[in-house]
Amino acid sequence: MSAKKAWVIIVLFLILVVASNYCGFVNAQSSSSEEGSGADEKKSQIVLEVDEKNPQTGEEIILSIRTKNVSVAAGTLWIYFASENLEVIEKPENSNVVNNTIVYTWFNENGKNRSDDFVINQFIFKAKNNGISLLTAQAELFNEQGEQLKVNVQSVEIQIGEDITQIQNLAEVEEGIQELQTDDENNSSLAILRLNQEGINPVFDKNIKEYYITIPENIDALEVTAIPENENSTVTITGNQNLKNGANTIQINVQSENEKNNSQYQIFVTKTNNTNTANANLETLAIENVTLSPDYQEEVTNYTASVTNDVESLNILAIPQNQNAKVTISGNDNLKEGDNTVTVTVTAENGVTFKKYGIIVHKMSEQEMKEQEEKSQTEQNQNLLGITNETESTNNSAVIDNAKEIEQQQEEKQEAEGINYLFGIGGVIAILIVIGVVIIVIRKRNKYE
Repeated sequence: MSAKKAWVIIVLFLILVVASNYCGFVNAQSSSSEEGSGADEKKSQIVLEVDEKNPQTGEEIILSIRTKNVSVAAGTLWIYFASENLEVIEKPENSNVVNNTIVYTWFNENGKNRSDDFVINQFIFKAKNNGISLLTAQAELFNEQGEQLKVNVQSVEIQIGEDITQIQNLAEVEEGIQELQTDDENNSSLAILRLNQEGINPVFDKNIKEYYITIPENIDALEVTAIPENENSTVTITGNQNLKNGANTIQINVQSENEKNNSQYQIFVTKTNNTNTANANLETLAIENVTLSPDYQEEVTNYTASVTNDVESLNILAIPQNQNAKVTISGNDNLKEGDNTVTVTVTAENGVTFKKYGIIVHKMSEQEMKEQEEKSQTEQNQNLLGITNETESTNNSAVIDNAKEIEQQQEEKQEAEGINYLFGIGGVIAILIVIGVVIIVIRKRNKYE
């Protein structure tokens, strides 16, 4: 192909991009669109495929970028990879690698759509270190009319070498489980709860029954490690297989050895590649004029607080990280004496992902307030007594220091007076000697005369 023709194609591509942006704006203002919407959009995909999902270090992995149920004329791909585990060793000419990202621009030379289900291009990686590596991407694709296409990206996960993390986790479980287990036949609590994926929160506590995690769309199942405190308890796990896109719930039921008690733990799983719209975390959680314990942390969902007997309601500040998420608060009005449960629920932008924050607010009785006031007064008196004692001690020290200083001054004065006395005696003796010498000289002179 001549250089002139190549430049013509590039100019046409730029015109195509500008036109597509304008068309996208117009379409966003319209109420409906006949082409590329509804169920067909959901089926349109960019699929990442590898020839080896369990390579060893030093081996090569071929990544293919393939379209599925979508006709494409041009576009740009951003391919993300774990640079600590993978190295790009071969790529197309019109692509660049920056840190852990490949930026690849592609267009059909004739400006026409390519048929469905074709391989856009391939990239070759080299496995560097053992571990799990997720290959995922973002795409801006356009058809021959310049319309931007809405597509989903299907990621792929590879395991280089042995799953060291899982082996280490199992070793930690076996090492620590004996310290956590009990013979109590009424016990229906878990000692260990873990998944084979990172990101579950809050941190496991046997008294916390609800947990949350977001996973990519290429994961269809989760391995759940659930070990009871009493090894004779019965654990039943459901909902961790055949995970669908969107919201899923894993149920973990623990029945005590004597079958009299049951505990149910839940893991709410969101399966999506769009983690931003699935963000149900709070940026800020605070109560006006009330101290929250512990201070708000993203991975903590359970808090406590204490209020006086005259408080009837709470003004709670709960700001989500995603401004499009919705926050609802219940239990913060008509507080009764004793413990009150306040629940802050965040529903993510996608409408299905949610997260609950619980606050146990203790409203003190009049008797508790009286006891607290007496305790505070006692502590205050003790503090005052401590200050008084410290002041007296300081004053005594000052008196002692002053006495020592006066004594030292007196000693120095006496020493000075003694020296002056000696100098005085010496002076008198010197004068007497001089007078004696003068008298002797005069007598001798008179004798000779």
